[in-house]
Amino acid sequence: MYSNIVWSIISAYPVSKIDGIFNIHQFLVTVSLIFHQPVLMAYWFIYSLFGLYLISPFIKLLVDHMNKSLLNYLLLLWMIGDIILPAIGQFTPPAIGNVFSLYSMAKIILSSYLGYFVMGYLLTHKTKLKFNLSKYVIIIVILFVIKVAVRFIPAQSPWAFLNIASSLSTPVIAVMLFMCFKFFEGKYSNCFTKSVEFIAPLTYGIYLSHGLIINFIGKFISPNNYPVIFLATLVFSIIMIYIIRKIPVIKNLLA
Repeated sequence: MYSNIVWSIISAYPVSKIDGIFNIHQFLVTVSLIFHQPVLMAYWFIYSLFGLYLISPFIKLLVDHMNKSLLNYLLLLWMIGDIILPAIGQFTPPAIGNVFSLYSMAKIILSSYLGYFVMGYLLTHKTKLKFNLSKYVIIIVILFVIKVAVRFIPAQSPWAFLNIASSLSTPVIAVMLFMCFKFFEGKYSNCFTKSVEFIAPLTYGIYLSHGLIINFIGKFISPNNYPVIFLATLVFSIIMIYIIRKIPVIKNLLA
Protein backbone atom coordinates (compact mmCIF):
# COMPACT_ATOMS: atom_id res chain seq x y z
CA MET A 1 0.00 0.00 0.00
CA TYR A 2 2.81 2.42 0.85
CA SER A 3 4.26 1.90 -2.63
CA ASN A 4 1.03 3.22 -4.09
CA ILE A 5 1.19 6.27 -1.79
CA VAL A 6 4.81 6.99 -2.76
CA TRP A 7 4.05 6.68 -6.48
CA SER A 8 0.96 8.84 -6.05
CA ILE A 9 3.07 11.57 -4.45
CA ILE A 10 5.64 11.30 -7.25
CA SER A 11 2.88 11.38 -9.86
CA ALA A 12 1.39 14.47 -8.24
CA TYR A 13 4.37 16.50 -9.45
CA PRO A 14 3.57 16.52 -13.20
CA VAL A 15 -0.14 16.74 -12.42
CA SER A 16 0.53 19.91 -10.43
CA LYS A 17 2.02 21.79 -13.35
CA ILE A 18 -0.13 24.62 -14.67
CA ASP A 19 0.94 25.89 -18.09
CA GLY A 20 4.20 24.01 -17.62
CA ILE A 21 5.02 25.68 -14.29
CA PHE A 22 5.06 23.68 -11.06
CA ASN A 23 2.48 24.92 -8.56
CA ILE A 24 3.31 23.94 -4.98
CA HIS A 25 -0.21 24.72 -3.75
CA GLN A 26 -1.76 22.48 -6.39
CA PHE A 27 0.77 19.77 -5.52
CA LEU A 28 -0.14 19.83 -1.83
CA VAL A 29 -3.86 19.82 -2.61
CA THR A 30 -3.43 16.86 -4.97
CA VAL A 31 -1.43 14.90 -2.40
CA SER A 32 -3.90 15.69 0.38
CA LEU A 33 -6.73 14.28 -1.72
CA ILE A 34 -5.05 10.92 -2.41
CA PHE A 35 -7.53 9.16 -0.15
CA HIS A 36 -10.43 10.87 -1.90
CA GLN A 37 -9.39 10.22 -5.50
CA PRO A 38 -6.45 8.76 -7.44
CA VAL A 39 -3.77 11.15 -8.61
CA LEU A 40 -3.76 9.42 -11.99
CA MET A 41 -6.70 7.59 -13.53
CA ALA A 42 -4.36 4.62 -13.92
CA TYR A 43 -4.56 4.11 -10.15
CA TRP A 44 -8.32 3.53 -10.08
CA PHE A 45 -7.83 -0.22 -9.83
CA ILE A 46 -5.76 -0.14 -6.66
CA TYR A 47 -8.57 1.63 -4.81
CA SER A 48 -10.89 -1.21 -5.72
CA LEU A 49 -8.45 -3.73 -4.31
CA PHE A 50 -7.72 -2.05 -0.98
CA GLY A 51 -11.08 -2.86 0.54
CA LEU A 52 -11.10 -6.36 -0.90
CA TYR A 53 -7.62 -7.08 0.46
CA LEU A 54 -8.60 -5.85 3.91
CA ILE A 55 -11.74 -7.94 4.07
CA SER A 56 -10.40 -10.99 2.18
CA PRO A 57 -9.42 -12.98 5.33
CA PHE A 58 -13.02 -12.72 6.53
CA ILE A 59 -14.40 -13.62 3.10
CA LYS A 60 -12.02 -16.59 2.86
CA LEU A 61 -13.16 -17.87 6.25
CA LEU A 62 -16.77 -17.39 5.19
CA VAL A 63 -16.55 -19.21 1.86
CA ASP A 64 -14.52 -22.05 3.38
CA HIS A 65 -17.54 -22.91 5.50
CA MET A 66 -20.16 -22.51 2.77
CA ASN A 67 -21.44 -25.36 0.68
CA LYS A 68 -21.52 -25.09 -3.09
CA SER A 69 -25.22 -24.20 -3.17
CA LEU A 70 -24.71 -21.17 -0.94
CA LEU A 71 -21.69 -20.07 -2.96
CA ASN A 72 -23.67 -20.36 -6.19
CA TYR A 73 -26.47 -18.34 -4.59
CA LEU A 74 -24.01 -15.62 -3.58
CA LEU A 75 -22.56 -15.60 -7.09
CA LEU A 76 -26.01 -15.38 -8.65
CA LEU A 77 -26.93 -12.53 -6.31
CA TRP A 78 -23.79 -10.67 -7.36
CA MET A 79 -24.45 -11.30 -11.06
CA ILE A 80 -27.98 -9.93 -10.82
CA GLY A 81 -27.31 -7.01 -8.49
CA ASP A 82 -23.96 -5.84 -9.78
CA ILE A 83 -23.84 -6.81 -13.45
CA ILE A 84 -27.24 -7.52 -14.99
CA LEU A 85 -29.41 -4.84 -13.36
CA PRO A 86 -26.82 -2.02 -13.66
CA ALA A 87 -26.25 -2.92 -17.32
CA ILE A 88 -29.97 -2.80 -18.08
CA GLY A 89 -30.29 0.46 -16.16
CA GLN A 90 -27.37 2.08 -17.96
CA PHE A 91 -27.90 0.96 -21.52
CA THR A 92 -31.66 1.09 -21.97
CA PRO A 93 -33.91 4.15 -22.36
CA PRO A 94 -34.69 5.89 -19.04
CA ALA A 95 -38.29 4.70 -19.11
CA ILE A 96 -37.00 1.14 -18.94
CA GLY A 97 -33.65 1.64 -17.22
CA ASN A 98 -35.08 3.45 -14.20
CA VAL A 99 -37.31 0.47 -13.47
CA PHE A 100 -34.25 -1.77 -13.13
CA SER A 101 -31.96 0.73 -11.37
CA LEU A 102 -31.35 -0.58 -7.89
CA TYR A 103 -31.71 1.90 -5.04
CA SER A 104 -28.26 2.66 -3.61
CA MET A 105 -29.04 1.39 -0.11
CA ALA A 106 -30.15 -1.92 -1.59
CA LYS A 107 -26.59 -2.49 -2.83
CA ILE A 108 -25.00 -2.17 0.59
CA ILE A 109 -23.80 -5.79 0.66
CA LEU A 110 -22.72 -5.91 -2.97
CA SER A 111 -19.25 -5.14 -4.26
CA SER A 112 -18.11 -4.89 -7.86
CA TYR A 113 -15.25 -7.32 -7.28
CA LEU A 114 -16.65 -9.57 -4.56
CA GLY A 115 -18.17 -11.86 -7.16
CA TYR A 116 -14.82 -12.43 -8.84
CA PHE A 117 -13.39 -13.50 -5.48
CA VAL A 118 -16.16 -16.06 -5.06
CA MET A 119 -15.91 -17.09 -8.71
CA GLY A 120 -12.18 -17.70 -8.39
CA TYR A 121 -12.73 -19.69 -5.22
CA LEU A 122 -15.33 -21.88 -6.90
CA LEU A 123 -13.18 -22.49 -9.96
CA THR A 124 -10.18 -23.56 -7.89
CA HIS A 125 -11.98 -25.55 -5.22
CA LYS A 126 -15.44 -26.85 -5.92
CA THR A 127 -16.26 -26.61 -9.61
CA LYS A 128 -15.44 -28.94 -12.47
CA LEU A 129 -16.36 -27.69 -15.92
CA LYS A 130 -16.27 -29.62 -19.16
CA PHE A 131 -13.38 -28.11 -21.06
CA ASN A 132 -12.85 -27.94 -24.80
CA LEU A 133 -9.95 -25.67 -25.71
CA SER A 134 -10.98 -24.89 -29.29
CA LYS A 135 -14.57 -24.11 -28.32
CA TYR A 136 -13.47 -21.93 -25.42
CA VAL A 137 -11.05 -19.97 -27.60
CA ILE A 138 -13.70 -19.42 -30.28
CA ILE A 139 -16.25 -18.25 -27.71
CA ILE A 140 -13.71 -15.94 -26.06
CA VAL A 141 -12.82 -14.36 -29.41
CA ILE A 142 -16.49 -13.92 -30.36
CA LEU A 143 -17.37 -12.38 -27.00
CA PHE A 144 -14.35 -10.11 -27.12
CA VAL A 145 -15.23 -8.91 -30.63
CA ILE A 146 -18.81 -8.24 -29.52
CA LYS A 147 -17.53 -6.47 -26.41
CA VAL A 148 -15.39 -4.13 -28.51
CA ALA A 149 -17.91 -3.67 -31.32
CA VAL A 150 -20.81 -2.56 -29.13
CA ARG A 151 -18.64 0.17 -27.63
CA PHE A 152 -18.76 1.95 -30.98
CA ILE A 153 -22.54 2.25 -30.83
CA PRO A 154 -23.46 5.90 -30.06
CA ALA A 155 -25.23 6.45 -26.76
CA GLN A 156 -28.15 8.05 -28.61
CA SER A 157 -28.60 5.07 -30.93
CA PRO A 158 -31.66 2.86 -30.45
CA TRP A 159 -29.17 -0.03 -30.48
CA ALA A 160 -27.27 1.31 -27.47
CA PHE A 161 -28.90 -1.35 -25.31
CA LEU A 162 -26.60 -3.91 -26.96
CA ASN A 163 -23.88 -2.60 -24.64
CA ILE A 164 -25.50 -4.86 -22.08
CA ALA A 165 -23.66 -7.69 -23.84
CA SER A 166 -20.36 -6.06 -22.94
CA SER A 167 -21.12 -6.12 -19.22
CA LEU A 168 -22.55 -9.63 -19.25
CA SER A 169 -19.65 -11.09 -21.22
CA THR A 170 -16.93 -9.93 -18.82
CA PRO A 171 -17.34 -12.65 -16.15
CA VAL A 172 -17.85 -15.28 -18.88
CA ILE A 173 -14.59 -14.29 -20.58
CA ALA A 174 -12.82 -14.25 -17.21
CA VAL A 175 -13.95 -17.80 -16.40
CA MET A 176 -13.03 -19.14 -19.82
CA LEU A 177 -9.61 -17.50 -19.81
CA PHE A 178 -8.95 -18.98 -16.38
CA MET A 179 -9.91 -22.43 -17.64
CA CYS A 180 -7.66 -22.05 -20.70
CA PHE A 181 -4.64 -21.09 -18.61
CA LYS A 182 -5.41 -23.87 -16.16
CA PHE A 183 -5.52 -26.36 -19.03
CA PHE A 184 -1.91 -25.52 -19.93
CA GLU A 185 -0.74 -25.72 -16.33
CA GLY A 186 2.43 -27.79 -16.25
CA LYS A 187 2.69 -27.73 -20.05
CA TYR A 188 4.33 -24.36 -20.54
CA SER A 189 7.74 -24.26 -22.17
CA ASN A 190 10.79 -23.57 -20.05
CA CYS A 191 11.34 -20.26 -21.87
CA PHE A 192 7.79 -19.11 -21.17
CA THR A 193 8.02 -20.18 -17.53
CA LYS A 194 11.26 -18.27 -17.02
CA SER A 195 9.78 -15.20 -18.71
CA VAL A 196 6.81 -15.26 -16.35
CA GLU A 197 9.08 -15.78 -13.36
CA PHE A 198 11.08 -12.73 -14.47
CA ILE A 199 8.06 -10.50 -15.07
CA ALA A 200 5.90 -11.60 -12.12
CA PRO A 201 7.85 -9.81 -9.34
CA LEU A 202 7.87 -6.62 -11.44
CA THR A 203 4.14 -6.45 -12.17
CA TYR A 204 3.07 -4.36 -9.18
CA GLY A 205 5.80 -1.82 -9.81
CA ILE A 206 4.94 -1.77 -13.52
CA TYR A 207 1.32 -1.07 -12.65
CA LEU A 208 2.24 1.76 -10.27
CA SER A 209 4.66 3.41 -12.69
CA HIS A 210 2.90 2.95 -16.01
CA GLY A 211 0.55 5.92 -15.66
CA LEU A 212 3.43 8.32 -15.09
CA ILE A 213 5.37 6.82 -17.98
CA ILE A 214 2.37 7.11 -20.31
CA ASN A 215 2.12 10.81 -19.47
CA PHE A 216 5.83 11.25 -20.19
CA ILE A 217 5.80 9.29 -23.46
CA GLY A 218 2.69 11.18 -24.54
CA LYS A 219 4.85 14.29 -24.89
CA PHE A 220 6.81 12.68 -27.71
CA ILE A 221 4.32 10.26 -29.27
CA SER A 222 0.76 10.96 -30.34
CA PRO A 223 -1.70 9.64 -27.72
CA ASN A 224 -3.67 8.10 -30.60
CA ASN A 225 -0.75 5.84 -31.49
CA TYR A 226 -1.89 3.18 -29.03
CA PRO A 227 0.38 0.28 -30.12
CA VAL A 228 3.55 2.38 -29.86
CA ILE A 229 2.43 3.95 -26.58
CA PHE A 230 1.69 0.49 -25.18
CA LEU A 231 5.00 -1.06 -26.25
CA ALA A 232 7.08 1.93 -25.17
CA THR A 233 5.35 2.08 -21.79
CA LEU A 234 5.78 -1.65 -21.26
CA VAL A 235 9.48 -1.60 -22.11
CA PHE A 236 10.27 1.52 -20.07
CA SER A 237 8.24 0.25 -17.10
CA ILE A 238 9.97 -3.13 -17.07
CA ILE A 239 13.44 -1.62 -17.34
CA MET A 240 12.79 1.03 -14.70
CA ILE A 241 11.24 -1.32 -12.15
CA TYR A 242 13.91 -3.95 -12.77
CA ILE A 243 16.59 -1.37 -11.96
CA ILE A 244 14.69 -0.05 -8.94
CA ARG A 245 14.38 -3.57 -7.53
CA LYS A 246 18.16 -3.80 -7.53
CA ILE A 247 18.50 -0.76 -5.24
CA PRO A 248 18.29 -1.49 -1.48
CA VAL A 249 15.66 0.41 0.52
CA ILE A 250 14.35 2.15 -2.61
CA LYS A 251 12.98 -1.14 -3.92
CA ASN A 252 10.80 -1.49 -0.82
CA LEU A 253 9.28 1.93 -1.40
CA LEU A 254 8.74 1.88 -5.15
CA ALA A 255 8.48 -1.73 -6.28
